[in-house]
Amino acid sequence: MTDQQYVDAYLATLPDRPSDEGAPFVIGMIGVVGSGKSTFAGALAKRLHIYVSSNDHIRRWLNQQGVSGASPRQELLQRIAEARSRYLYEHGVSHILDNDLLQFYDLAKENADAFKVRFFLFHIVADDKVIIERLKLRERSGDANLSQVGIERYKERRQLHEEVAVPSSMIDLVIEMSGNIDHEVEKA
Repeated sequence: MTDQQYVDAYLATLPDRPSDEGAPFVIGMIGVVGSGKSTFAGALAKRLHIYVSSNDHIRRWLNQQGVSGASPRQELLQRIAEARSRYLYEHGVSHILDNDLLQFYDLAKENADAFKVRFFLFHIVADDKVIIERLKLRERSGDANLSQVGIERYKERRQLHEEVAVPSSMIDLVIEMSGNIDHEVEKA
């Protein structure tokens, strides 16, 4: 398949109409590796019946198409991710951005504003001990569906989060993922 055929095939898997009856919105997240972004995104999406936009999902989909590896052809993954984002906005599909927007939250907000879509930014946090235990469990599980980012990458991202402070005025809600997820979903 050509790159464009991969893009078109992936876009065909996306919802073609708004997932809710209200005005479309986007929820972006900031949080280090292992903080619980994907877990929270999945639980909130289930509750709100909205789409989760995840690059891990694209990677797994590409693997199913025969493009193998934990990081299949980065330029193809990026091309699909950009096309998916454009598609979701153009079709008015409310969604959750399941990634760390630390360095891209302003771009995510600009994209939402360009399509007149309400943008919410959630800061996902968890205790360091909880995060490290989660990362160790991921490594031991060998589950290819889980992000394979390890403790070293967590430490790098944590350092970056300490250096790059997102203005608190930009954050709509802090989600604490060390404890009861149901409480945090209800809060959101």
